[in-house]
Amino acid sequence: MLYIVNKLTTLWCALKRYFKNIGSGLTALWRVLKPYLKNIGIAIDQLVNTVFAGYPDETISSRCWRENRTYAVWVIDRIFWWDRDENGNLNHCKSSYEHEMKRMDLPEEYREGMKHCDCKCEKKGE
Repeated sequence: MLYIVNKLTTLWCALKRYFKNIGSGLTALWRVLKPYLKNIGIAIDQLVNTVFAGYPDETISSRCWRENRTYAVWVIDRIFWWDRDENGNLNHCKSSYEHEMKRMDLPEEYREGMKHCDCKCEKKGE
């Protein structure tokens, strides 16, 4: 009987180690894939917006907020229910619009204009 309990305990510990390693591996994989999948989602969103005569670099959420489409904003905010402001209010569309206005979707060096460059690029045409 003690032999069986010992083997079951050994098996249990091995399974715990195995699943712990899988779990940490999946967590690491998710950390790598999450920004990539988010970027693909935004790209698809911008493509659909462009197909429906929107600005090519704008998401549907931002467009709905900018054009004051209240029903669409209501629906989209509920789809992205986790995107809330500090008061707990749904604000996905407003937040998307503000990110567009601040050019947060661009790399930092593009947001700042040519301030990042000390090579006098603006004088290139002279």
